[in-house]
Amino acid sequence: MKIVIIVVLIFITSILMPAQENREKNKNSDNNSLGIIKGRIIDSSTKKPVNYANVALYLSKDSSVVNGAVSGSKGDFLIKDVKPGRYYAKASFIGYKTKTLNNLAVSTKNRIIELGTIDIESSSIKMGAVVVKAEKDMLVTNLDK
Repeated sequence: MKIVIIVVLIFITSILMPAQENREKNKNSDNNSLGIIKGRIIDSSTKKPVNYANVALYLSKDSSVVNGAVSGSKGDFLIKDVKPGRYYAKASFIGYKTKTLNNLAVSTKNRIIELGTIDIESSSIKMGAVVVKAEKDMLVTNLDK
């Protein structure tokens, strides 16, 4: 009886092993067709890197967000696992104008898209005089000892 169980287990294992190998091969072939988009974000006036700037990748046909990244300490960003297709990207950060990068095409032949250095402009708002008002209560009640 034990020998029959062992033979059945070996038979089932031998059937399932090639299926797992094919799944791994398909997974690796999908990763080989995925693209990478990279670049560097700097301040247009000071030419210094912008840390923690957001870069969002959108699908051109329906403007849905596909992927994104945050720039590092040197302003560099890297968006991985981009499927072949047409995209546009938006680089943004608080206090800066959003910059749109159009016509990004990832294909199996052109998997790595180098955007280079992206200059973003600071957005300043001129305000008039700022008045700070404070009022103190006429009667204050406190608990004393």
